[in-house]
Amino acid sequence: MLFAGATIRLNVIRHTAEIPLRRWKLEYYQAPEGLCEILHRGHPDWTGILFRRSPEAIASLDLAMGNWLDVDLTCRYAALYPLAISNISCAILVQHESAFSIIAEEAEPYALSSIWPKWLQLVENIDQLPSMKKEDRDRVRRLILRQGARHVFFRGCKAAAVGDVRAAENAASILASCFGSHLRAHLLDMLAPLSRPPVSFAVKPTVDALRRLRSRSRETILPSDEWQRCSALMAQVD
Repeated sequence: MLFAGATIRLNVIRHTAEIPLRRWKLEYYQAPEGLCEILHRGHPDWTGILFRRSPEAIASLDLAMGNWLDVDLTCRYAALYPLAISNISCAILVQHESAFSIIAEEAEPYALSSIWPKWLQLVENIDQLPSMKKEDRDRVRRLILRQGARHVFFRGCKAAAVGDVRAAENAASILASCFGSHLRAHLLDMLAPLSRPPVSFAVKPTVDALRRLRSRSRETILPSDEWQRCSALMAQVD
């Protein structure tokens, strides 16, 4: 069994806080429903995770997953074992300037390498798990591929908005050849040329506005006094 308590993600760059588990509906999930919830609403951070025992069916961490190590492990575990969660905050994850994920995002904010072929590798790792019913395996596979296509499409839209035509076209190619998502690929092919001036001056603000709306629905901008209290607590831990 896996227990996950709510982890507060503090972003020291944007001064925001996000608690992904607050988006979850239930407190207990039988396998593989916990995995489906992870794919729908976001994965719990292993900063706030407790494993009841070493999972026998999961051999080890998949080092090839890179910065998706935690996501992959949690997904494989939730595919086979029950998952219990708590909305009570029990851990803090600090996303600081020197964090691996932040550095990678800042260096190549629109590159597909951070998410592809990670989604495909996740499908393969789930397929290799024993004891899953065929109907569960097929349902999870469809859900992973659907979410993967969605993330690749949005990354391609962001790339097109800043004029990175090559990344946008690459995303379109992946959508068509690997996901069979020809409509999204066609939309990206249409959007990429618009990223060049003068049209780009209208495209980028539109995409940025949509990204801000999405962030506001997930993150809370902390008031200065509350951020100072959080910073003081982090300093005590250090």
